[in-house]
Amino acid sequence: MSTTRRLFKALARLALAAQITAPLAIASAAAQSIPSFAPPDIGDSATERSAVFEIFGDGPASPLGEQTEGLSLDEVAARARDYRQGAAGRPKNLAEAVYWERRALFLTFVNADLDLRSPHYQLQRLARALELAQEEAKDPSLRLKERIFVWELLAALGDGLAMCHLGSVYKDGVRKPEGAGWALLMDHRLAQDWYERAQAAGCPAAAGALAQMRE
Repeated sequence: MSTTRRLFKALARLALAAQITAPLAIASAAAQSIPSFAPPDIGDSATERSAVFEIFGDGPASPLGEQTEGLSLDEVAARARDYRQGAAGRPKNLAEAVYWERRALFLTFVNADLDLRSPHYQLQRLARALELAQEEAKDPSLRLKERIFVWELLAALGDGLAMCHLGSVYKDGVRKPEGAGWALLMDHRLAQDWYERAQAAGCPAAAGALAQMRE
């Protein structure tokens, strides 16, 4: 079976497990009470690759030139951890860490023998790596499409923290650095939908955010 077919088979299994109506689609509001995904308005960045391809389309060589061919999932995940922490003789490099988390997620999905809980865990790791890279760059718009996509996949798996993240970005909007305009305009209806879902899923911050929005 080709890598592409294995990938989509794994995605279909994940979709079924999460009760998503179709692979790579968030469950409809009618079926799951999850807001449907609308790609953010990213202005001049509209020609960038889509978030899905950003995550799964990286080649076998990392930005620093390390090769992934022949490495196991555990080895790839260890590289991501090393670059995130600056460990095992590797420098701290969050852009490199994001690359290795993407490759680990790719391997997680294409390996049909892994437990379906594993993609959820790997998505959480990728979300954290993207968050750290954005914080270090002091640019809230950094990889915004990819962060929203990852959060939506996590939300489809019932992750309350990811739902809170989505509520936050739509509540406040996302500005590009140095007054360069909006990367994502606020949408209070979507924000409230996500916070309500997050509250039901157990995110501790959701109740306070909803109360603030209703004042």
